[in-house]
Amino acid sequence: MTALPLGLVVGVEQADGGYFMPLFVVTAEGTALDDGLRAQIAAAIRRRLSPRHVPDVILPVHAVPRTLTG
Repeated sequence: MTALPLGLVVGVEQADGGYFMPLFVVTAEGTALDDGLRAQIAAAIRRRLSPRHVPDVILPVHAVPRTLTG
């Protein structure tokens, strides 16, 4: 079984009325966030949710911040 990446999406309303939605992901150690993995993530989101949920960009981060309650 492949471990799923941990992620965080942020919806940013822009001053010009646009909307920007980046997805930040923490991948498993040794897994590169390359174009192939980005395409797999986007396809899974499109298939399981809807095309409007596909982020504008998928960016790697070392960690996702958490609150005290998780």
